[in-house]
Order: sequence, then C-alpha cells, then structure tokens
Amino acid sequence: MTQSEMDFFLYSLMLVCSVMAIFNAFKHRTRGWAAAFLSASFLVFGGLIYLYRTGASETLLETGTAFLFILLAADFVFRLANPPKRKGK
Repeated sequence: MTQSEMDFFLYSLMLVCSVMAIFNAFKHRTRGWAAAFLSASFLVFGGLIYLYRTGASETLLETGTAFLFILLAADFVFRLANPPKRKGK
C-alpha cells in the first residue's frame, strides 16, 4: 500500500467517524446518554486516527485509547441499564 493510498484510507475512516458521530448525536432523544457516549467515542476514534496519521507520541495515543475504552464501556453500561422500548407493548 502506497502512502497516498494509506492517507486516503485514514481520511475515509475519519470521515466515517464524523458522520457516525453526527448520526448518533441526532439519536440522543431516543437513546439517551448511550447515544452521547457513542457519539463521543466516534469523535475520539477519529481523533486517534488523525493522531496516528500525524505521528503523535505513543503516550498520547495510549491515553486516547484508554479514554475511548472508558467511553465505550459507559455506552455499554447505559445500554444495559436502559434497554430500548419496544413499540406496541
């Protein structure tokens, strides 16, 4: 894979993360805090991809990864605590 192909791949991933963050932000009314945590997770993941692409320090990448893990765990906990309501019941 050439450097230009790798850059295209990373930029595409950042774009997908941005779109998914916006999509989940609009779902805040129905999903509550779980949507907010997932939206923040997508933003952090996109930021980590950018940091990786720019060659940031390993410590910064590890800290961002730990923060991403905490956000995803919070999303998981909120989804377990507040299961989606089924229509018609």
